Formats: sequence, C-alpha cells, structure tokens
Amino acid sequence: FDVVISDFQMTPLNGLSLFRWLKDVNPHYKPFILLTGEPLMDPEELKKEGIHQVLFKPHGLDDIAEVLKQLN
Repeated sequence: FDVVISDFQMTPLNGLSLFRWLKDVNPHYKPFILLTGEPLMDPEELKKEGIHQVLFKPHGLDDIAEVLKQLN
C-alpha cells in the first residue's frame, strides 16, 4: 500500500493506536491520514508524532484527493 487512511474512532483500536502499531511494526511506515469528527487531539501534535494529515469531518472526496496529490 502507498498510504493509510483511517478513521479515528474505531473499535477496538482507534486510528491513533493503529498508527502507532504500524509505526512499531514497520519503522518505514507509509503516509498516514487520520479522519476525525471532533478535535480529540491537537493536529499539530499528531503531525509531530508522524501522522501526515488530519482531516475533520465533514470532508469530501476532493479534500482527500488534495491531500493525496500533495504526497507526490
């Protein structure tokens, strides 16, 4: 895969837990985009941790496409 796009609120893991697990499993992890409905954490702190982009709902496919274009 070239990128991971994950919602924040999932069960039993949340998106941040998934990101941290992927980073532990593969230190050369791919870009990770986190989708969330509410600002549970500061997006700048998440970016410092290594998450590429945080998108807040509601968002459209155009928003996701724009982030994907920035990866190239």
